[in-house]
Amino acid sequence: MAGREAAAAAAVVSFATCRNSTNRAGQTAMNTTSLLIGGADVGAKNGATFERRSPITGEVVTRSAAAGAGDARAACDAAAKAFPAWAATGPNARRKLLQEAAAKLR
Repeated sequence: MAGREAAAAAAVVSFATCRNSTNRAGQTAMNTTSLLIGGADVGAKNGATFERRSPITGEVVTRSAAAGAGDARAACDAAAKAFPAWAATGPNARRKLLQEAAAKLR
């Protein structure tokens, strides 16, 4: 698979997922994002994360997996593995899957 095609496939297969953490009062405390690679919700291979802070309060509002080269390679490998099944999927089924994925991201 050419570099551009692998990157496009990896973008479909791998994206960040978000989980909300709650504090003792049941209020949303912070979002944690991880990587979705090959259908698995994973952290960065090197364990690295980064934080985003509220510009108003300075509190950490999101902690995210900081993907590196190894994570990009894993996403490309997962995309290459998934490609034959995706290529064999008809256009109507692809459209339905992509619409369902888009709805989940909203």
